Amino acid sequence: MRGISNVYLDDTFYHDQISLYDVHLMAGRKHRLRLLAYPDRQISDLVGESDAPLSFSVVGNEIGIDLSSETEKRLVMLTLSSREYDFRETYRLHIFPSFAIADRAGVYVNPARKRQRIVLGKDGHVLLDTDDMIDSLPVFQSEGVSLDPLSLKLSLPSFRHEDADGTEFVLTSTVLFDPVDPELHVAVHLEAYRDGLCDSAYLVGVGDEDGIVEYERFVLAEV
Repeated sequence: MRGISNVYLDDTFYHDQISLYDVHLMAGRKHRLRLLAYPDRQISDLVGESDAPLSFSVVGNEIGIDLSSETEKRLVMLTLSSREYDFRETYRLHIFPSFAIADRAGVYVNPARKRQRIVLGKDGHVLLDTDDMIDSLPVFQSEGVSLDPLSLKLSLPSFRHEDADGTEFVLTSTVLFDPVDPELHVAVHLEAYRDGLCDSAYLVGVGDEDGIVEYERFVLAEV
């Protein structure tokens, strides 16, 4: 590629719903994706073509995709190309039906540790049980949780708990809906503070100093 070593779709708003060549987009909405390049370039001759009917536009490095009239699950291959920078890349657009928290309400359990569960209420009430046997953490609850339709992430706050010995625990959870299946992708990070010292670990999922490496699946057990 002339002057470009890499091109990729920006995941700022979509997070894990955009990977290298796969993009999950909720039907019933208008979407805007940005094509980024390294080194940074404005691609003036960007062209898009799809293998199936798709309402989209390309202006500069921005791709507008109008799914406001769609309701069904389908797969569309979108190819973006530029003569000036000599590249051609194809992305799989996984379009999935629109849903809200109320549509996915129920009890979700971790198949690997069945006492770990997340209860989602239709009204946005969330209950999180980490089944932590070491620190005897309580069941955490939150009200009025919302769903981001782009990243499919729940807006859960950080939970705080102080035990009888004065240790303060801070629990940060990341909960993502699967775009199609009735399951959640979950990572839970715990920090413990006492006497100026700090320790941390992932109770659910795998992570390191850079963040989450792997989520664990929580499957719908009952409605």
